[in-house]
Amino acid sequence: MSEETLELDEEFLEEEEEEEEESRDWGKIGIAMLFFLVVIIGYYIVQALF
Repeated sequence: MSEETLELDEEFLEEEEEEEEESRDWGKIGIAMLFFLVVIIGYYIVQALF
């Protein structure tokens, strides 16, 4: 491989790693939002039952 293609591959890999980190952060945010949603809905269900 020539030097140009190696440089392009390295840049591409760096961009992919950044995207993976962002998606992991959004995954954590999504899990946290779902958790709070379940807690809030569960709280109102308990209030309605008792």
